[in-house]
Amino acid sequence: MTSVNPKNIRIGLSAEEIKQAVVDSLRCGMGRVEGVATKHDFYYALALTIRDRVFATYLHGPVLPKNPWLADLLLTLALERAVGGPVTLDPLDDAIEERNHSVALQKALRNRGQRTAIEPARLGRSGS
Repeated sequence: MTSVNPKNIRIGLSAEEIKQAVVDSLRCGMGRVEGVATKHDFYYALALTIRDRVFATYLHGPVLPKNPWLADLLLTLALERAVGGPVTLDPLDDAIEERNHSVALQKALRNRGQRTAIEPARLGRSGS
């Protein structure tokens, strides 16, 4: 059995890292041990393991330009995987991106439950 780097248990993609993450989710996340865990317990532990490795969005439109912190996180994770160690990105001016995020958040909060993708929300237009 190969050794597993504990830092990669939540993000590693090798078979050993995923196997160890399932066992950790079973033990720590659910309070079960392998000897008495049911098939459902293992299934749920696997779901938790996969969830820890997935980024998903239900947002319509460009998610990365409106959420610079998410773009930075994805770039950092990709670079760390490529170079095999920690990476620190130099900070950039995110003023435009932060404004885009603020506008998108205001739009989402104002139109919560009132619009669909077929009927786009009107931002900043009064009386329409």
